[in-house]
Amino acid sequence: MGDQSNSDERLLAGIAHLGAIISWGIIVSLIIFIVQKDRSSFVRSHAKQALGYQLALIALGIIMSFIMVTMFAGGAILGNIMDSFGAPLHMFGFAGGATFMGLGFLVLKGYAVYAAVKAFTGEDFRYVIIGDFIDRI
Repeated sequence: MGDQSNSDERLLAGIAHLGAIISWGIIVSLIIFIVQKDRSSFVRSHAKQALGYQLALIALGIIMSFIMVTMFAGGAILGNIMDSFGAPLHMFGFAGGATFMGLGFLVLKGYAVYAAVKAFTGEDFRYVIIGDFIDRI
């Protein structure tokens, strides 16, 4: 599709992917998808991929938050049982979970920037693992 897209289409497709790096970016991607879905197959494809990816990021964030809270609570409970090691255990759970979550999301948001660059250059793009599933929806 690379040569079939004009610069406006490439810009809109790239912005749809960049929505993943800002708060409420999914709304930007959704608006681009709704407005452009019948006008440009290039923008539709990229916006659909971006929406699916951002929904996956939201679901992953909820799961990771649950894990982090569970690790913190587990450490606190264990801390009550093992008094001398209490504070470090629940703090390690919290700090470890927060660090893992932060680094993970930094990488995942970087992947959205990579997708945006592909769109800006007029290339097709499918997210790894979920891209084919998104296309079938």
